[in-house]
Amino acid sequence: MALNCADGRTLWRARGRIDSPPTLYKGLVLFGTRDGWVHCLRAGDGRLAWKFRAAPAERLILDDSRLESVWPLHGSLMLFAGRIYAIAGRSSFLDGGLRIHVLNPETGAVIAASTFFTEQTKQSDYYEGVTNDLLVSDGESLFLKHMKIDPETLTISRLQWWEFSGPDGKLKAYDKSMVNLPIEEKRTPVLSSASGFLDDELFGRAHVQLDGAEFCNRLSFDADYAYGIRHSQGPGHFQFHVAGEGGFPVLCFDRHSKAVPKAIKRRNLGANGSAPADHRLIWRHDLPVRPSAILVTGDRVLIGGGPDKVDEADPLRGFEWRAGGLLYTLSRADGRTLSKQKLSAPPVHEGLIAVKAGIFACLTDGTVLKQ
Repeated sequence: MALNCADGRTLWRARGRIDSPPTLYKGLVLFGTRDGWVHCLRAGDGRLAWKFRAAPAERLILDDSRLESVWPLHGSLMLFAGRIYAIAGRSSFLDGGLRIHVLNPETGAVIAASTFFTEQTKQSDYYEGVTNDLLVSDGESLFLKHMKIDPETLTISRLQWWEFSGPDGKLKAYDKSMVNLPIEEKRTPVLSSASGFLDDELFGRAHVQLDGAEFCNRLSFDADYAYGIRHSQGPGHFQFHVAGEGGFPVLCFDRHSKAVPKAIKRRNLGANGSAPADHRLIWRHDLPVRPSAILVTGDRVLIGGGPDKVDEADPLRGFEWRAGGLLYTLSRADGRTLSKQKLSAPPVHEGLIAVKAGIFACLTDGTVLKQ
């Protein structure tokens, strides 16, 4: 759907199951859909410029009571070096694997294509695979979760992982000889998500990670600072938040701070397993809001979500986002609360965006607001 930024009028609509924002390029709107197709519309009037079936066949299954392709695509497509990168499929282990296509964004012509299939033929064998997710880039390579993709050849290697010996230090390091993929010598500190960028659950291990350091459930950043909201009360996975008590930590980190001192790292590893210490933390403020979105713009940090309260008559009301919405505005410098606004519903997962025309919020009840 395209809206007029000035008054919210609907300019045009497009049909299809789209799970994340489209990609804009030279007056074109590009996105993937759950039916296995890549679509390109003209931004001015919404007319179709071209479409391409990234799924290898027209084969549908029932998912959450709705039909979709065996090889669905996420809505947001990667635009890299003037090319569109689209991945169809659910997992490299299923249905012949993930289909990777490189397309010309203006014509839809196929520039390159590859399949990443990690079929496990024997129970005794170990194959390193990956589920589909949004692609990210460090400006040189592409990344699909813990996999690194060469944008020219589409060859895939496995990122180096943190050595993990378990909370009690008794577990041995992973046996890398079982991995049937090239392994990178160093772990690239790229933006990553443990459970996928579209996972909206506030689960302790469903974290987003940046620079190989901070663990947060929601994260927004620029070249110098990172701002996040965390489900746990500390950097570890096991310091759980209790609903209705204390609020969720909102944190600001200095991205240029030096690496974690060995003494701090050893102490933290011994305490909770594998998460690094918050040695780059600048400020922290706890807010009584179950976060669904975070946005950094200008000198402000915006936090959207629902009230962190437990209704004794309806305990699941807050967890199911049925208790209304809140929008906090914090000072970017020190985290002070500048304003608090009640909303008819919480923002959808990462449903805040800032553009020249203003700040917009997309809410779970279908409302779009302009601030």
